[in-house]
Amino acid sequence: TAAEAHAKAKTYAEEQAKQNLKKQLIARKEDLLKELHSLKGLFAGSKRKKLQERIDELDQQLRHL
Repeated sequence: TAAEAHAKAKTYAEEQAKQNLKKQLIARKEDLLKELHSLKGLFAGSKRKKLQERIDELDQQLRHL
């Protein structure tokens, strides 16, 4: 029936939205990890405090994902 078809379409759309969100979160986490590793490799003298602050921010964001 039309109602069943509509319900199936709605369920499918919801699943697609969930999968897309999951993909976005995974991509964001990968980006943050790449930046984190990059920043850890850049530690040097006077920039150390600023870099450490950013690394700490990235760590916090990763924990929330």
